Amino acid sequence: MNAEIEDFSYSAIFTYEGIKETPTIIHVTGRGICPTVRISKSLLQYGECNVNDYKDSRITIENKNQNIPINVSCNKIPYFSLSPTETTIAPKGIENLIATFRPKGKIIKFPSLFFSFE
Repeated sequence: MNAEIEDFSYSAIFTYEGIKETPTIIHVTGRGICPTVRISKSLLQYGECNVNDYKDSRITIENKNQNIPINVSCNKIPYFSLSPTETTIAPKGIENLIATFRPKGKIIKFPSLFFSFE
């Protein structure tokens, strides 16, 4: 993922009911910086796994930003877990996560696994 920077500008106009003065105008600007991360794997393949057993896969996430930490979390989905479930990665830091597949019975459909970066 590449860093994306987007500028935001707004003007707020305040008028006062019953007062005929010139409205107050406040200009607001800000810059949004998207996180820049590198994930070691784009596909996790666990192969066959017996019911009530498990298989682990290691994922490495690197925060490529030099100044801003990122918060990482993963949604909960059946038969899969991520450890740790939430973490903060320091600027230029690396975090190793363990993704576990633990089938409990017949699996009909696999849900999507989503990471959230803030």
